[in-house]
Amino acid sequence: MESAENRLIPEDFRLRLQQYTERVRRDRRLSGNDVWTTTRQSRHCGSRLTLDGVIADGRIQALGYAVRACSLGQATTAIVAERALGMKAEELQAIQAQLKAVLQGQPSQQKALIWPELAIFRYAAGMPSRHGSALLPFQALQDLFELMKTFGDPALQERNNFVPAGELGWLRAEFGDI
Repeated sequence: MESAENRLIPEDFRLRLQQYTERVRRDRRLSGNDVWTTTRQSRHCGSRLTLDGVIADGRIQALGYAVRACSLGQATTAIVAERALGMKAEELQAIQAQLKAVLQGQPSQQKALIWPELAIFRYAAGMPSRHGSALLPFQALQDLFELMKTFGDPALQERNNFVPAGELGWLRAEFGDI
């Protein structure tokens, strides 16, 4: 029996994207001494995401965001904001790989996806210029884990004269991967 997700038609895809984008329409930023911040921008379409995160014991504890992206970037940000809490970098990398495969039109059974709702992005396979936007939240999450790995506790940044995480995000957005 075919699932409702597998029977999704393009109009339903548009409506589903709209539902996700409404969830991140307003910025939800985090603040505090334990918050890391990074900004990512797609080179292809200009979509931009600033992601705030709290990581403890190698797991995402809280996420905040400011999204200036197309509906694909907004939708994946909404999904990530809802689903990533408690996850480790390796788990999120596996989900990112699955999303890339879906975006590239590689057939995938919805039940085989770690996050089944990502199956809707199969309708975006024909929009390669927007794939970078859809992947922004996953790239930003990996940045947050890398910052934590590189610099340790964000509360120690000022004492150790580290560049604030927000500055690294700005540099990456401005000049690409550094």
